[in-house]
Amino acid sequence: MSERILLYSQNKELTEQVKSYIKDIMYSLESTDNIDKLYSLLNSQESSLLVYDFLETTKENQNNLANILSEYPFQLVILLINREEGDEFLQMMENYHVYDIVSYPIYKFKFHFAITKAVTYGKVMSKISDFKSNEKQVFESMIKVFDWRKELDTRKVESLANELIHQINISFFHGSGLGSLISTLSILFSKAKFDEEKKVYLVHEKIYHLLKDNYDEILKLSDSLTKTQAILAEKDYYTEKLPLKDFYSALTAMVKGMKPIAGIKNQKIVMGDFPRELASKSIIASPENLKLVFDELLTNAIKYSEDGDTIYILFSHDKTDLGIRILNPAYKNSDGTVGITEGNAHKIFEPFFRLTNVVDDRFMQETFRFGLGLTVVNKIIDLHKGSISFYTTDNSMRKDTNTKDVCVWVRFPIL
Repeated sequence: MSERILLYSQNKELTEQVKSYIKDIMYSLESTDNIDKLYSLLNSQESSLLVYDFLETTKENQNNLANILSEYPFQLVILLINREEGDEFLQMMENYHVYDIVSYPIYKFKFHFAITKAVTYGKVMSKISDFKSNEKQVFESMIKVFDWRKELDTRKVESLANELIHQINISFFHGSGLGSLISTLSILFSKAKFDEEKKVYLVHEKIYHLLKDNYDEILKLSDSLTKTQAILAEKDYYTEKLPLKDFYSALTAMVKGMKPIAGIKNQKIVMGDFPRELASKSIIASPENLKLVFDELLTNAIKYSEDGDTIYILFSHDKTDLGIRILNPAYKNSDGTVGITEGNAHKIFEPFFRLTNVVDDRFMQETFRFGLGLTVVNKIIDLHKGSISFYTTDNSMRKDTNTKDVCVWVRFPIL
């Protein structure tokens, strides 16, 4: 669903008020006082949120609203109503996609909150609907792409050594870390001045701090490698039960905690609703290691997205498994491909592999750096008897353009 608002109102003063409110939150607005024009707008291919003025409860207005809700049962609607008549519309909210009601007088803060929440809800539901309709096709494509045993039988394995050396070079010698430390030592050796009297070498304060900063990065590298080795050495499956409602609460708290990281590129993380029917269910989980998994996956989604992008977390399930999808817009790789392709799908879980040759020093807080994150994630999920897959899918938010999403699909057995 796009951030497009349709307003139907025959009240000119109210129309101007809503226009000013919408302008403040920078959504697009189309307004009309003609019911035939409203039908024309609703019949367009672009998705929208309908704000319907129901302050005048005339018989004609009641019939118009009833017809719209009946003919467009999946249209997301916000009703503007008189405060004293609010109870009558609760049944409409039950039967149709009347998402919310805003009572008169229309206060700016309350209106902004209702609109923003409804638009976000619409986007999430659009994503979920798109996945439900394409689930079989996506799954079959994913099986073909991620049959790593087949990939290892091809000539692609012949270039593994060269590729690994290249990726290690990127991970260790680009950005802060070992490469910068070596460069700093080179500067130190060339710029240090020997004091004949005191028999000591003197270095500039800036060189000292640069050396210390890069030494600290090497300590983080050592810590990262130690943690990686410990997890990859684990052999026993986890056995602790975790109620799914607790898992959802922990993930919600984690997403809130990632706002500073998402804020680096002015991005948003939007979570879909958790399936209520799973409230009493559990999964086998190591809470500490699950936090590492989703911290890594969300950080990757943030890193590989661009300024102002939205990242979605969606939930689904069948009789046996809980499915969690994380989606972010797909962009061109250095080789001209878009997102996760058959050419790089078999490599993303390999140690030190990176989709880009550029190391972004703004995300140096990662637990597993240097291209080790997805290797560890894959191992942890395996210890949960779960599975993880990456693929590229159509972006259902912008159907008028040929855009794609990268989707990571994590599945856990439901107890």
